[in-house]
Amino acid sequence: MLCAIVQEYPAICYHKGPEDTAQLAHAVLAKLNAFKADTPSLGEGPEKTYSQLLIVDQAADPVSPLLQELMFHVMAYDLLDIEQDTYRYETTRLNEAWEKAVLLDEDDDLWVELQHMHIADVFKRVTELLKMFCESKRLTTDKANIKDLFHILKNMLQYHKELNKYSTHLHLANDCMKHFKGYVEKLCSVEQDLARGSDREGEKIKDAMKLIPVLLDAVVSPYDKIWVLLLYILLRNGVSEENLTKLIQHANVQAYSSLIQKLEQLGGTVTNPGCSGTSIQLERRERREPTYQLSH
Repeated sequence: MLCAIVQEYPAICYHKGPEDTAQLAHAVLAKLNAFKADTPSLGEGPEKTYSQLLIVDQAADPVSPLLQELMFHVMAYDLLDIEQDTYRYETTRLNEAWEKAVLLDEDDDLWVELQHMHIADVFKRVTELLKMFCESKRLTTDKANIKDLFHILKNMLQYHKELNKYSTHLHLANDCMKHFKGYVEKLCSVEQDLARGSDREGEKIKDAMKLIPVLLDAVVSPYDKIWVLLLYILLRNGVSEENLTKLIQHANVQAYSSLIQKLEQLGGTVTNPGCSGTSIQLERRERREPTYQLSH
């Protein structure tokens, strides 16, 4: 159990509503109390602060799991062909191409640091670390970009190990971005608009036209199309049977349409009998923050 590993004995708070959530909370509490009885020091110590464990039903936020994740670790595993935590890519050595295999695990300190960063921050951080390394070796780095930094180190064999470490993760990040620049970038834009209920200019999403290019795109996977449809249904608080049928046909995901109905298990409304043509807008709290731009 995580609490045992990090030596925490938290107060347990749970989302009021589904009985399953309360049962889980009490079960976790019983396990914690049993572990506390065997390990009296659990949660104690001069540097320990009061902690809480929150248990919530997924119905409290059905939107987040449907969005594309732009963290380095998730993008790498979602977009690239990584098997058994091993990243393979082609590189050149002595003007010959060869395949390099790198294990992405806890023994790779740079991977541990970067994996939970936003992809845009990964590039900045690798540049910073590479520059700091060069400066620690008293190498001139004034106004040097990342290409210049690699060029500085390339012919210094004594720094070959460090150069390999940085170049591997930069190559991995670039590989992720190459895939992202395909349909994933467009998909993210649509998803964010639907999640917020408005586009980057602040205009509210009023109909399904925003979805049509994604639904018709043969490159977009059936599951990604289903997630987009679910986001739209959540935004509209349900759609008419007629609209749902048309959207499924546009997306050509009839074989996966049963997944849409599972939204009701999270308390969502899939079909709204009162809808005709244009569906009812889900009530949302007005947001006062500035409009956004998709991160790159």
